[in-house]
Amino acid sequence: YIARINARPSALKAIKDETDMVNIHEAAKAA
Repeated sequence: YIARINARPSALKAIKDETDMVNIHEAAKAA
């Protein structure tokens, strides 16, 4: 139970980091 709760934020962070990288890449292409 605790392990699942601990795993969720890191998974969400990984998704956020990936989204941020895509956004930076798109912004760089548009610049």
